[in-house]
Amino acid sequence: MKGETGMNMSNPLIEPDRFLHLLDKPAKNLHQPARIRLFPDLDEPHRESSCNMISVTRQPTDPRSVERLRHMYRLVYLDRIKRTRSNRFNLLDLPHWTAHGQPVWLMDGLVTDLAFNIYGHVTRICLMSPTVIPVDEHGNMTDADPEPVDTHLWLHVNKMDFQPGNVDRKSKPANMLFDLMLGDRLVFECTLNLYGEPNRRRVGVDRWTPCHRALEYGTRAGRTREIPAHLRGDMRLLAVTDTQRAETISEYDWHEYVGRLNHDYGPIRMVASGRAGGRLDLLQDWYPHP
Repeated sequence: MKGETGMNMSNPLIEPDRFLHLLDKPAKNLHQPARIRLFPDLDEPHRESSCNMISVTRQPTDPRSVERLRHMYRLVYLDRIKRTRSNRFNLLDLPHWTAHGQPVWLMDGLVTDLAFNIYGHVTRICLMSPTVIPVDEHGNMTDADPEPVDTHLWLHVNKMDFQPGNVDRKSKPANMLFDLMLGDRLVFECTLNLYGEPNRRRVGVDRWTPCHRALEYGTRAGRTREIPAHLRGDMRLLAVTDTQRAETISEYDWHEYVGRLNHDYGPIRMVASGRAGGRLDLLQDWYPHP
């Protein structure tokens, strides 16, 4: 990552000076969700590893097994992800850099859900198990471990600030500049904002610029593997054309797609354990839900 970014750092929802003032305050007495680990598609537990993706016993080598992997990520989201009481102020203490006078974070998360407006257009993209990727003061990634921030967070499509130079070559499909599909791990640069009622403020993502996307999985040997381009399929939730026009899936096609996945693959056994060939670190609120 570069120290300077092409993002438009204006944030109409908060005053920059106020937000920078928040960064000077330690995140005290804040609710921190508890971690859980899930291991879908395992016949039995295997040795511990540092792989942070869903682990599978058989390598996806055809379109059907790839779709099944996407369905797994969706099932974990539907089964485990709940709204937490965290205000995400812990984000303010996590590594970031400054560009154009505003703090910028490097984050990632797994694409698992969409929100639509009354006209059937995508308005938000949900990321499961979002983390902050540690960087130095110049925006270069370090060797430190990513820091989970919540069970999920939402990205507003109209807040995407697409910069072709920020996207790596692997994330550029044929005849397009970028695309995003169910289950992809999205890496992006972003600024943050505050939203909610005055007495119930939360930290969320404001402007965001995609950098990388890939559908990944863990092996029994504890390694992370990426689905190759020719197996990714064509069910794009978001696409940026070569003219930098953003196109999204329709609400009808989205519900038909996830309905077909559920029909074709149904429930998949999930194993919660401390040992496996791969792991997906999630956050789960320890408070009971109403």
